[in-house]
Amino acid sequence: MKIWRLFQKVDIIGITALSHGAWCSSKTNEFSPDVRVAPLILEWIENGIKDNLVIAELSDIYLCGLGRDLFSKTNVGKKLVDQIEGIGFSKVEFLNSKSSNDLVRSLDLVEESFCELWVSHSCNADLQKSTISSSEGSLILEGVECVDAKYCSRSNEIIYTRKPREKDKGLFVDKEELGANSLFRVREFPNWILCTDMAKEVLTRYKCENINFLEVGETE
Repeated sequence: MKIWRLFQKVDIIGITALSHGAWCSSKTNEFSPDVRVAPLILEWIENGIKDNLVIAELSDIYLCGLGRDLFSKTNVGKKLVDQIEGIGFSKVEFLNSKSSNDLVRSLDLVEESFCELWVSHSCNADLQKSTISSSEGSLILEGVECVDAKYCSRSNEIIYTRKPREKDKGLFVDKEELGANSLFRVREFPNWILCTDMAKEVLTRYKCENINFLEVGETE
């Protein structure tokens, strides 16, 4: 079964959000996905927003925080928690800023309109099979699918090119480490949200315009 990384797009026209607040352990410095220091706080920003945008035109599911945080419309989130193992349901707050307040008011949003989908399962990568290298103290996962962005001066736009995953390279995770969970993180790359084919199929039934699914590995 393939493993996909949920990767945040940056060129979506509409409304996006910056996230404030993070999950971590209150007792140790080790990564822990199930202890929240504060609720996920969203700062709504305009990104080429068109006139008369209504809440129905917003995506059902969003990535924010450079792909670290996942949130959705509340009615969608309630369905996803029942359909996908490895996520929990938590409230969000709106940052008290002019950009947030104006957009929240114009769309008649309330904090109950959205919820966080926090990733509750974390496991270890198979370090014998995974193609992980180290550079200046940071881990790098080699041979995975990626999206290269290059500026084209002729068309005055950014051109995105997908580079496919290389055969037998990337992230490998033992199925016993995953258990029944199909949305998860690995401790080697704690800021990434990962999913299996099963969770990807469920997520893509909904509108998730700012998410790229990049193939990064497989279960074993």
